[in-house]
This record gives sequence, C-alpha cells and structure tokens, in this order.
Amino acid sequence: MARVTWATRDDWLRFYAITKPDGTVVTFGDDRSWSIDNPENEINVRANALISLGIPTSDRIIILGCGPGSFLAEAFHARGRTNCWGVDNSAWANSRGSIMPDGTLLINADFTSGQSFNQALRNATGGTNFRWIITESVWESYDDPDITVGLNACEGLRAAQVPLSNIIHLVFTPPFNLPGVFNEKTMAQWKAMRPTHTWLNGEGYQPA
Repeated sequence: MARVTWATRDDWLRFYAITKPDGTVVTFGDDRSWSIDNPENEINVRANALISLGIPTSDRIIILGCGPGSFLAEAFHARGRTNCWGVDNSAWANSRGSIMPDGTLLINADFTSGQSFNQALRNATGGTNFRWIITESVWESYDDPDITVGLNACEGLRAAQVPLSNIIHLVFTPPFNLPGVFNEKTMAQWKAMRPTHTWLNGEGYQPA
C-alpha cells in the first residue's frame, strides 16, 4: 500500500516547502520555484546526470512520479529530449498543469492499472513503449510488495530489445526527517529489489 499518497497540496507541503522572502510558503505545484527557470535549481543537475547515462535526443522517455509541474520532463525538453513525457497519479499534481510551459505533457494515470494506463499512453504519446523509463523518487512512498508490482510494470513499458538497465530509479536513502513514514533502504537494498535495473542516489546521483 502507499505510505504517502501525494494526493493533496498538504501532502506535498508536509515534505516540500519553501518560505519566500515575503513570508509566503509554497510547495510543488504552487509556482515555478522548483523549475528550470533558476539555473541553480537541482532539477538542472538531475537532468544532466540522467542524460549523461547516454540518453539520445531522439529516444522516447517516460518519467513516472514526475510530480506537479513535471519539471524533470521540462528539463529534458530544454535539452533537446522532446520525446519525453511525465506521469503522476495525483489529483494535486494533475490540477497544476497551468504552471507548465506549452509542450510539456503531464499524464494523469496509475502506471500499474494495465489497459487504462496503456490507453492513456497511446492517447498522449502515440505508443506504449519507451527506450528509457525513469522513476523519480516513487518507491520510498510504497511498501515492498507494491514496489515489486511497480517494477514489473516498468519492465512492461520497454520497447523491443531495450536493456533492463535503461530502467532508472532515482531514490533517496535515510535518514529522513520523519522516521517510519517512508520505505527506508540503503542503496544496496534498493538495488537488491531489482538488480538488473539502474538505481541512482537522489543526492549526488551515484549508482548503486
């Protein structure tokens, strides 16, 4: 089961918040504080780290758990990877499309839902298979049995003859601010969940 659903603004505000100079508190989806507008933002480092793994400009890329704004997909577009789409099964995430520039698509679908998800992919991207499947800090919010289901779903999104190593998971490791809320694993433990996939630490982007 999901440990954190990320369904509402309050869910996001609990873990992601910025207090602006005027005292206003914002979270993902409120504005573009986490976007590529600021060249110092981590999203730019993240996109560069992923592209450095060998992602060509023409390849189809899906980002699962992209969050409100789909800023990583936007960063990929800005780097010439325009066949890139973001997916998030969150009511809050999918209510915030207005903060995105034209050309970056956010798909509202649960990627473990089978045919309904495949149809959403066809409608949005013209197909159901990709050369790169990226999960952006998804698994920390789920228990192990559901992670296994999700990892299998990721494998089903691969285009023909795409290696399993093209499935990339960005994950964070303890300590977390709220012990017990998230699924806490070392990088070695994350890698053990599916050794054939690529696992990157969300801080520093070192592979497991």
